[in-house]
Amino acid sequence: MRKSFFLFLTFALLMPPVGQSFAAPTADNTRMSTVFIANYDRDGQFTGWGSGFFVDEGIVITNKHVIEGGRSYRIFATKADGAVDLECYRDISKADMKINLEDDVAYVRVFLSCPHGVVRFAAHDPAPGEKVQVLGFPNRGTVEASLHLSTTTGSVTGAMESTWLKTDAYIHFGNSGGPVVHDDLVVGVAVAKAVDREGNFVTGLFVPVSVIIKGLEYANDSTFGYTPQIQQSSAAYSSSSAKPYDPFNPQRSGKASNAQCVRSLGAGGESTGAGGCRCRASYHKDLTGKKCLPGAEVGKNPRTFRTPVKDPAASKRQRLRVKEAGKSVKIYVKKRGI
Repeated sequence: MRKSFFLFLTFALLMPPVGQSFAAPTADNTRMSTVFIANYDRDGQFTGWGSGFFVDEGIVITNKHVIEGGRSYRIFATKADGAVDLECYRDISKADMKINLEDDVAYVRVFLSCPHGVVRFAAHDPAPGEKVQVLGFPNRGTVEASLHLSTTTGSVTGAMESTWLKTDAYIHFGNSGGPVVHDDLVVGVAVAKAVDREGNFVTGLFVPVSVIIKGLEYANDSTFGYTPQIQQSSAAYSSSSAKPYDPFNPQRSGKASNAQCVRSLGAGGESTGAGGCRCRASYHKDLTGKKCLPGAEVGKNPRTFRTPVKDPAASKRQRLRVKEAGKSVKIYVKKRGI
């Protein structure tokens, strides 16, 4: 009898079949690059979770469907033993995210103060038969039981008509957004699974690395600040670099990366994407200009250069411009002697 297959997004709260999670050796860096993404609704109620992974200091990859249902999010780090670090997290909103309009991939800006890994991209998409591992936080029945990283192993078995690739490595609800790796290099992001009519697992599905990188390059404008990994491997990016770095004057010390800005300015620092550093929204420079402190700057009144007065002698040209704009705009002039 012909079987019918159904695709289900892996971001859900259901119990996985027993015996489908297989341990496999994975580098500490790869484990610690993976994050647990908790979703909350507009009332602050927990609604579910997914997975993600760091590809740069402050840049996390996940699935679009992982973050679509939430209004706010809490991103947790992963310890070297695979346990979720409940003491190291960052609360973010949709303003910290960008999505790939052509596929199920999202890009998240989040800075964690504790140690974490940054996983590197593979040079190309995996070929059929290539061994892969899928990392993430699949549902094990309760949230508490699911707070430990799972690794499943398998091979690439083919491709869908879309850009997605197939694998026999088990993927379950909660794995969504987690890295698919080969030799600890990212070859994709877990996205879904196919099951038969009886609910039995048929195949896992993931978005290949080429799609992830293409979308990330489009997302990487001056407000996102992703440092391409070819630059991350340079001495200028490495914390071991002996070259002095002036975060607010990059012309004297080379181009800035997110990692350098965070090291120089603290958790509130970020790259401008154009070579320099700045303080992120809701942070401000300290009095020395060497650190970014939480909160908006206080006690500083904007300077007033003009005194508003009605100007009976304003030029006809000025008045015409105001009239043509269709706005009720006062005309200001600077008083002499002020």
